Amino acid sequence: MIGLMDILGFRSMEELDEALMVDVTVAAPYPERVRGDYVLKILPEGKRRITIVQGGLRFPTPANEGDQDIHGVVVVNVALVVMVDMNKVRGSGVPILI
Repeated sequence: MIGLMDILGFRSMEELDEALMVDVTVAAPYPERVRGDYVLKILPEGKRRITIVQGGLRFPTPANEGDQDIHGVVVVNVALVVMVDMNKVRGSGVPILI
């Protein structure tokens, strides 16, 4: 995560990697088609976790998929949560206000 190392005062990428957790939830109409390993590969640092669930949006729906003039659309929603172990930040010498 660009700038996070400097903001939190980590001395090395290894310290940042150890303190960072990235949790990804992917909601897709066809969850079996989502390549979770590819999604996790593009995350730059930290421990990574992915959950793939049924969701998103598919158009046309079964009710109107016989219409010849409708182009298919698939929408996939992604929620990305970045967490930092604040105990490891404190160890880096950065003052933490609580």
